[in-house]
Amino acid sequence: MAKRVITKQTDRQTESGQLSAHHPIARHQLTARHWRWAMPVAAAFLGLMVSTGALLAIQARWQADDAKRQAAPPYARSVGAYTEAVSDLYRMSVTSNVKTVTNDPAFTPEPSQNLVMFAISVTNTSKTVRPFLPSIQTYIRDDEGGTYPMHPSTSVTNPLPATDLAPGQTVSGQVSYAIPAGLKKFRFFVDPDWAGMTPVVFDLSR
Repeated sequence: MAKRVITKQTDRQTESGQLSAHHPIARHQLTARHWRWAMPVAAAFLGLMVSTGALLAIQARWQADDAKRQAAPPYARSVGAYTEAVSDLYRMSVTSNVKTVTNDPAFTPEPSQNLVMFAISVTNTSKTVRPFLPSIQTYIRDDEGGTYPMHPSTSVTNPLPATDLAPGQTVSGQVSYAIPAGLKKFRFFVDPDWAGMTPVVFDLSR
């Protein structure tokens, strides 16, 4: 009876006629099948990573813009009796003479508040007509985050009007607000949101 010679399957075919998984040719075939399966998966994964990165970048930009708008608005600088702010969209000036109104029979504020009034001037330096609505686009804030909208007063003799400012047009007038009676220093915000601009902030005191 002939002896059966047993050899390593890495060098021979199996009895079924198929190459062993350890055979060099079989390994090449397995590698080819692996890459045919892996490449679409890798492409999909890469696309997912790129999309996720883009979304994260957009979100970070939105957060940065929001933080810039809320926490770091452009502050105006003092120019003589006025505080002025200038950009390619606007020129704004606010008088440093803030008056306190202690008695207004027609527009009496809350018992804990009194009225302040001052003059403001706004110029549209852009090339587009810009809406300006002082009653909703201006307000006062204190250091605690309290916000105080415009409040009418009979002491205002030249009220700042609402208007659509043409390029180069200037509007001027007085504004008044009801703020806590003990509030001596405060920030005056002008926030028309022209072309996504951040609010302009004036540090005022009385």
